[in-house]
Amino acid sequence: MNKTLLVFFAAALLLAACGGNPYQKGMKLASKYDACVDEYFKALEQEGVDFADHLPGDYHSRAAAIEDYLQVLRDCHQKYLEKWGKIYSEEQRARKRMKSSSDRSEFEMGLQSDRECYTFVSVPDLETIEISPAVLQKVRKIIPSKPGEAQIAHDLVGHSLSEGKDDGYYPQSWTWKITEGGVSDLKVVSTQENANSRYTVDVTMQVSSETRAYDTKATVSYVLDDISDWKIENVRSLGMDIVKTHRYDDCVRCYYTKGLAGGLTAENNCEIALEVAGKELTYSGKWEKFCRVIPPHQQVLISYTELDFKVDYVERP
Repeated sequence: MNKTLLVFFAAALLLAACGGNPYQKGMKLASKYDACVDEYFKALEQEGVDFADHLPGDYHSRAAAIEDYLQVLRDCHQKYLEKWGKIYSEEQRARKRMKSSSDRSEFEMGLQSDRECYTFVSVPDLETIEISPAVLQKVRKIIPSKPGEAQIAHDLVGHSLSEGKDDGYYPQSWTWKITEGGVSDLKVVSTQENANSRYTVDVTMQVSSETRAYDTKATVSYVLDDISDWKIENVRSLGMDIVKTHRYDDCVRCYYTKGLAGGLTAENNCEIALEVAGKELTYSGKWEKFCRVIPPHQQVLISYTELDFKVDYVERP
């Protein structure tokens, strides 16, 4: 073999070792990026199959099983994200080795040619992932314990109650939103439905805020879906009765005023707003309830009747 042929083969081997021309180098990296994502999705599918093999196991909570499943997927994501990062580092090194603008241009063209994936996929979460059918099938076999009284009180936070009475003090639009720490003395008094996917109970409890409290009866309906434990579907008030403290009884005075603008009037003689509620006798002969918030040191006309009234309570709103 002559010297010229040896030089040719040496140059060819060097070119092959360097991965070909800039365009081919870019295409090679593009294929690596796409292959990384393809391998990741196949790995995710296998992780689902493997995780399903261990279900239901010792799980008594669907939410706990799904959270562990998500963690397995997140670990898988991290593994392939690191692999993607190594390909990116390889891309950066290759770009730095480009000796001319034309080489860099060819490299970029190859890198973008027929490429499917330009960024790695986001971290798995319940909003974006498609849960493995094998996992979902096994998770459905996990039946969590029915919520007890303490759990019901906790779950009620954020839900709203109406007054729950046909002849109440408040309009139909009035609601009471249950806040953190706003439920006490909750008792389950009866069970209306007790099935694998539905649980409905009647409860008594006291709901409260910083300024007032109500003795309350309600129906709490739970449902059990595929990937979470028991969740409240609906809360229906069966009646709310304000807890009377009698602290402010002497702060509001109700009386009749005369004249064209006269009628049942409430006068607040204290420096805090107060709610006065009661009944008034109408001209039809029926007693109707009223409820008004009276600003500090002000008078409010409740109605134009001048027959009779009863004050049921005065409390802070």
